[in-house]
Formats: sequence, C-alpha cells, structure tokens
Amino acid sequence: MLRLTVADVVVLSFEVSAAALRVAANAAAETGCQLVVNPAPARPRSLHLLANAIVTPNAHELTSLATEVPNVAGRARDVAELAGALARHVGGVIVTTLGPDGALVVDPGRGTVLPVPGHLVEARDTTGAGDTFTGVLAASLAAGRGLETGVRWAVAASALAVTADGARGGMPSAAAVEALTAI
Repeated sequence: MLRLTVADVVVLSFEVSAAALRVAANAAAETGCQLVVNPAPARPRSLHLLANAIVTPNAHELTSLATEVPNVAGRARDVAELAGALARHVGGVIVTTLGPDGALVVDPGRGTVLPVPGHLVEARDTTGAGDTFTGVLAASLAAGRGLETGVRWAVAASALAVTADGARGGMPSAAAVEALTAI
C-alpha cells in the first residue's frame, strides 16, 4: 500500500468523482503533504476540497469558484481581488492561469501578489494547457523548487504545450521547459 509522507505532493483534478476527490484531499490533509488542485471543470459546492491547497484555476474557473465565497457573489472584481478572496476563504494559495499573459500568484499567508509573465508563442491547440501547468507545478514542488520557481516553470511548460496538437502531443520535455525559462 502506498503511504503518503509530508514530502509528497498530491494533485487533484475535478475531472474525477467527488468521492475520490474527498478521499484524496483528506489523505493529503491527514499526512500534511502539499495539495495542488486543478479545479477543472469548476464544480459548485466544492470549496472544501481547496482547503490549504495551491489551487490552479483559469480566470473563468476562478470567477465560478469565487461566487461561492461570502460577500463576493454578484460583485464585479478583478482577478487579483477574486483570487485573494478565494485564497483567504480556503486558507491556501491561488495561482490563476491567464493564458498568454502567464499567471497570477496570490498568497495571503505571505501577503504577496505575484504576476508571472507568459511567453510569446504561436498557439496551435490549447487542449491540455491547464493540465500541463498543474502537473509541472506539482512536479516542481515535489522536486524541491519553491512556489515562484514552480509557477515560472509551469507557465513555460504551458506555453510550449499550446504549440503542438493535442494534450499528449503538446507536453514538453523538461529540457525544453528549462531552455525556455533560461531566456
């Protein structure tokens, strides 16, 4: 049987059943390991799964999730405000993916809002870009990189992912990501 340790990183995607998500989130919480959640597609009444996690919504998913935060619904707010409200509510970090504009990291625990610029590429197919982003971020964290470095790698990986067709075909190699982040 696989046993999680505090050094592990658990990744959740909302593409699986709510029951499976609850089990995995609880296991991460019980172990104290890092939880990274890709809330795609956004689900109503799912904020409990984001507790203490690094959450990687796109701007549309962020808007959907933030409507469930008290005092946010019905108010027009920018991405940083929505991410801050959601992050404070769930006790985690929100890393909103912004397509060609990169990502915005909001960490109320550290009191930081960090824009991470995107990379200029010729996009062919955006299928799998969010999954690539979340996977590379989680792998970076598991490798001991900090959050800012992990997000920079994830932004680069997503940029490379959209230059090829299909979710699998677009997944870049670590060498390609490293080359792009070195620029």
